[in-house]
Amino acid sequence: MLRFLLAAMLALMATPAAAGWLRADGPGFIAYSRGTEADLRARMLELQRFDTLARALTGLEPDPDVPPLTIYFLSRRDMERLNAGDLTAGFYTARPGVTFAALATDLNKRGTISTLFHEYTHHFMFQHTRAAYPSWYVEGFAEYLSTARFEPDFIEFGQADEGNVYQLTSGNWLSTKTLMTTPTHRIGGGVYAFYAQSWAMVHYLSRDPQRLAALKRYLALLTKGDKPEPAFAAAFGFTMDEFDLQVRRYVRGKRTSSTRLMTPPPAAAPVTITALPASADALLVPSVRLSTIGFAPLRKPRVYEEDDARTAAYRRVLHTREGIARTTLLKTVREAAGAASGDLGAQAVLAEAEVKLGDRAAGIKILDAGLAKAPKDAQLLYIRGITELEQAKALTGEDAAAARKRARQWLTRANAARPNDYRILAAHSATYGTDMPSAAVDVLLSAADLAPQVPAVQASAALALARRGDRDAAKARLAPIAAAPHGGEAAVAAAALIAAIDRGETLAEIPVDLTD
Repeated sequence: MLRFLLAAMLALMATPAAAGWLRADGPGFIAYSRGTEADLRARMLELQRFDTLARALTGLEPDPDVPPLTIYFLSRRDMERLNAGDLTAGFYTARPGVTFAALATDLNKRGTISTLFHEYTHHFMFQHTRAAYPSWYVEGFAEYLSTARFEPDFIEFGQADEGNVYQLTSGNWLSTKTLMTTPTHRIGGGVYAFYAQSWAMVHYLSRDPQRLAALKRYLALLTKGDKPEPAFAAAFGFTMDEFDLQVRRYVRGKRTSSTRLMTPPPAAAPVTITALPASADALLVPSVRLSTIGFAPLRKPRVYEEDDARTAAYRRVLHTREGIARTTLLKTVREAAGAASGDLGAQAVLAEAEVKLGDRAAGIKILDAGLAKAPKDAQLLYIRGITELEQAKALTGEDAAAARKRARQWLTRANAARPNDYRILAAHSATYGTDMPSAAVDVLLSAADLAPQVPAVQASAALALARRGDRDAAKARLAPIAAAPHGGEAAVAAAALIAAIDRGETLAEIPVDLTD
């Protein structure tokens, strides 16, 4: 969710209602919920205990400069509204316009919290390690932590997930060498086996100090650029095929165990709870949805070489559903904002909907009217800036340069109102196009350091580094994206850029686009 949107809503909307959306601010997390204050505090405490567990297992210290992760605890209906009509237990997204996790709390509680722990582990690793770990380890470690359980006097982790156990005992078995050397998107029908075996491998390696030390050596060799098979043999002293037999025996022997750490009752989390205005009831979820949408029209679904007929058909269904959802979103925002015409926060949401999905000229008028009343509002300034940047794309020559300059001015003001926000910094650097001065590259690198989990920002930073001749640093930025298990198009593009850099190709003609 846009932090600056909620700041505008909190500061400018009507007096908060007694019931409705609550916001919790605490170390490492911002959370929103329609539940009770006590329930939200309990959720924040569990999140903070999970973060502490992840740090204990990885040795990573808290970094006060890392932005908190925003999490939405939603009803089934709100999850469907947020996710274009698709009901899911939860998901995580990291985009140029927003980074957040969402959880449907009225589905199976244990399953949904495991989903959140799994997704937060991905965010945690991307945010803090900046390493191109192999897909099996990324997913296996997330599965390993996802079943953690927190009680007043103990923490337990390492428990087996029922779905993984079923797959391991009843499903097909992938060659470990295939699993360890093949990108996730090319595994095809073996995706369930991939998750289950990845969990089994991480569990097996993590439960023994010597095996865990060998795993750390292996990951270190991979991050240096060594090939998987020779690196594995050097780190472990045996081959991947021998490892395959060891993991099979481990699974058949059912010797998987968990760890229970006795802890004193946790102190109450240092959390501030704020009740949001009544207008948030109609506009909070639509505003989050808007933050995931760029300016570009909805693209036709892409067809991939590995897609079968069923997968291709499903992509077309998703495309149609997304189109309908966007039309409904615009209608919903117009109606809700129309009922709150004097509410500046509601008008900010309407302006974003218009400039992205509806009447852009009308949206700009709403933004300008809002800025006349609140000239330091970060959300209004940010949306005004990226709208100007988008309009520059349709112009040429001096007109385009003038539009980019105006966008830069808006975004400079936005940064003054909300410093160190990766979205503002990245968009500001994009106003220079491919011809970035050194200072703009530094701003973009700052954005990328704040949001290492956002592929578009990392890729743009990498291109800027490559263009000024720092190709090794550029490849280091791209490597985690290329290795990401759920990287999709971004992973393919990052791998292609790494190959282009290795070939010494000129990258000046590749555009930087951080508005979509």
